[in-house]
Amino acid sequence: METTIRKSHNHKGIQAFKDKLFATLFGLAVGFSFLCSCINLNTDDYPWAEYYTFQFSRQALLSKINSFKDRNPDYQLVVTLQSGQKVELKNTYTAHFCHVYFYLKDRNETLHCVVNISDTAKITQIGLEAVSKGVDFGRWREINTKKLTQKENRELKAIFEKQILNQLGQWRRK
Repeated sequence: METTIRKSHNHKGIQAFKDKLFATLFGLAVGFSFLCSCINLNTDDYPWAEYYTFQFSRQALLSKINSFKDRNPDYQLVVTLQSGQKVELKNTYTAHFCHVYFYLKDRNETLHCVVNISDTAKITQIGLEAVSKGVDFGRWREINTKKLTQKENRELKAIFEKQILNQLGQWRRK
């Protein structure tokens, strides 16, 4: 009788341990998933973009971008209005981002970049988000997605880094 009670007690102990272990692992998995989603939502609304970090404020970065475009007008995105008038498309703002466009004249492509404007830190990130042919905004192909080949991704990042980022100051990939 004593061995039956002991076996039954051991069986309950093992089952309780398994239940606690499962609950702990499940809780950790849910917590980790939540943490990862919060980090992703907090850093950007463009998770596929290639991000670069500068050690200065967003205002300083945007100022450097505008100065770069003034010194290098070939990178300005000039569009033709229905009236036939040509105008430069300047930075546009949404609730959380400044959208910056660079025209690559030699490739006839437009780069779309984002700068988080809600960030007030001394460190600022710019994200290379997408590319389109010419000045047509209807056919964006996102960086780091299957819409671009690996070769195209590498080429665009290298061009962006060498021709644009290097002119803005010291940067590093996120």
